[in-house]
Amino acid sequence: MPPMVAADLKAPCDVMPASLVRSPLPARYSVDETFHQRIRRETRAAHDVVDGAMSFFDLKNAKAYARFLSHHDHALARLSCQVREEDEPDIQGMIDHIHADLRVLGVGRAANALTDEPLDGFGVAYVLRGSRMGARVLRARIGPGLPTHYMDFTPALAWREFRAALEMHAASVPETGRRHIIASAQRAFEAFGSVPDSMA
Repeated sequence: MPPMVAADLKAPCDVMPASLVRSPLPARYSVDETFHQRIRRETRAAHDVVDGAMSFFDLKNAKAYARFLSHHDHALARLSCQVREEDEPDIQGMIDHIHADLRVLGVGRAANALTDEPLDGFGVAYVLRGSRMGARVLRARIGPGLPTHYMDFTPALAWREFRAALEMHAASVPETGRRHIIASAQRAFEAFGSVPDSMA
């Protein structure tokens, strides 16, 4: 794979129409659960929508797989400018690898990014980093001979390390901050769960 310059691949951030901006989610919190357990519980429905959307793609078919990667590329373009500085190298690595796969398949990458109200970087990273576990499951569905740089990519920061940082951050902010993290994760899931008819 030829070397890639991250600065050349990262899409700019525009502004999403106000009609797509949503209010924060209501909080339901128990002192007996960790924040990771809480965010997982409160975003479960959105996560299930993503799982359902991904099931529409036949990953053994090259054209369908290319549409699947394009869908992920558009979601990453919408969200990558909202991540924490600490997460940028790993998220950019995901973008670089998905662009490598798209080049092999002869498909162009996402042109620009759309963002709504400012999202919490921890909430966005929770979804983007967590997607690596889902990628391991989907990897077995990919047809032989198709490029898998994106699906095989492993972030430098381990999931357990990110979870520890998430817990520390959640404990350091007020309830409004924790609600914003959860709402941001919800928006990130929605970016992956909304599959355009032209891609399904």
